[in-house]
Amino acid sequence: MSSKDFENREMDVESSLKRYVPNIFQLLEPERIAWADISKGYKKKVLSRMKELEEKGTETISVETSFLDIVTQLLNGKDHYYNLYYFINDMMFADFIQLMTAEERKLVKTTIYNLVVQFNRTYRNYVGELAVLWIYKKQGWTLLRVEEPIDNDNPKGTSIDFTLVKDNKGGYVEVVNIELNEKNTFDDEIISKHITGKIEKKLADYAESKKPVFLIPVIWGEYAMIKKVSDWWESNKIKIKDVSNLMAFQSYSASDGEQQVRFGYIKHLIPLTNPTDETAIRS
Repeated sequence: MSSKDFENREMDVESSLKRYVPNIFQLLEPERIAWADISKGYKKKVLSRMKELEEKGTETISVETSFLDIVTQLLNGKDHYYNLYYFINDMMFADFIQLMTAEERKLVKTTIYNLVVQFNRTYRNYVGELAVLWIYKKQGWTLLRVEEPIDNDNPKGTSIDFTLVKDNKGGYVEVVNIELNEKNTFDDEIISKHITGKIEKKLADYAESKKPVFLIPVIWGEYAMIKKVSDWWESNKIKIKDVSNLMAFQSYSASDGEQQVRFGYIKHLIPLTNPTDETAIRS
């Protein structure tokens, strides 16, 4: 299809999501969302890619995959992105519906909305945040607030992703998403500089916090890269005050050949059988 033909086509993001991501509509307030504007913005993004292809005269170009790209691929009968999609809709969102109160759902709707409207790979930042929250909810924590300021006297200053409570114990949780590639995982020295640099930069943002912030790093990359980072982390026995072990998403084939997906600490993900990589978590 030419870009000119595509330009005359209607795009309906809301209908696509209802078909493939139905759980999202129980977590958002769909009647208050400007779906036509989202459809228009996404169509503009796709159209620009098509025009770039035509101008370059090539069959492919490098693009940053968005969540709506994943849904579009499913609509076109391509399931290369299925595992990440399954994790988001059938695992994470489905559990939120069961585990969250109405008030908690209101608190996360902006994060979920941002996941949808990012037309590049920054959508993964919101997946990372929600995945960490998913772990906490499965452990019985209650979400009290999102984006709480580190200083109540400065409400527009630096904020904390999640404020949670369990058994009268409170917790302030911040997520930092870290992208892996061949360059920043070339060797242990570069890995150390990349991972610790990201963590230290984020910790510096909370150095003056009047609340005890716990930082959770989520890494995104291919299995081989995640394994290299895991080996470095474990062999050096990395422990950083107020920072959890690294977490990640990974898909793999079980012993019976069935596709499985997990999100958790990388030390538990690495011994998987037949790990599979998806371009959805690369670019």
